[in-house]
Amino acid sequence: MSSARLRQILGTTALSLSLAACARVAPAPPAPPPLPTGDIARAAQARGAEVRTLRALYEVEVTLADGAQGFDAVAAVGEGGALRLEVLGPFGGTRVVAVADGRAFAAYETTEKTYFRGAATAANLARVLRVPVDPATLSRALLGRALVIVPLVPPVASRDGPFARLLAADALGRLEHAWLDPRTARLLRLEVTDPDGALTLAASFERWSEDEGPSRAVPERLRLEFPSVGARIVLEADELERNPSLDSDLFRLRRPAGARVVDLDAET
Repeated sequence: MSSARLRQILGTTALSLSLAACARVAPAPPAPPPLPTGDIARAAQARGAEVRTLRALYEVEVTLADGAQGFDAVAAVGEGGALRLEVLGPFGGTRVVAVADGRAFAAYETTEKTYFRGAATAANLARVLRVPVDPATLSRALLGRALVIVPLVPPVASRDGPFARLLAADALGRLEHAWLDPRTARLLRLEVTDPDGALTLAASFERWSEDEGPSRAVPERLRLEFPSVGARIVLEADELERNPSLDSDLFRLRRPAGARVVDLDAET
């Protein structure tokens, strides 16, 4: 090989290595500036509109005062607080199906052939799955949305150190504090207190999935704590599907033939 050809090859190689080095040390794009405080609530609402329904497989760990249990569950989250949970057994079969449409709750336990029905309340979900959270709150948490309570008036936005904060109150006298990333309006943590100021729910959104971009991010790992009853739920998602088409019949459950019926509200 001629010396001229060798110099050409070496020069090309050196240029390639130089460009690769520049690519490795290229600075990351600058973070977006913080949103004006008055825009935080609108930005959070707009973020929520990007993902309206969800379907995913979750690893669930429930810790109660008398111990802990873990299981896999397929969740479908619809609009208006609609929720469907299918708790899987160790070999993949369905052990329990639980549905809520925002008002009514129903569940079927396949091993005991028992059909449960009642209002969509935390007490009824806990009776069946030992998960002490109402279906509407759980559905909003899985979507990563603030305002798990229904506010009387629009929430008040403020700055809290490096975070943005939303404060809302409902007709029952409960308060919700939600802390968000001031640049993206992504929910980081929320707390709900009862009228006496006792903390009833603390939710931490520990990891988000951005498979379809930042604006369509959804929680990949979240932790829900209920200090008043000493309970904790940790959910870690896999196989997330954003905005699937979910028929309303998915959130209804008819009594299977021959099933024993338990009226949850009649027993309280």
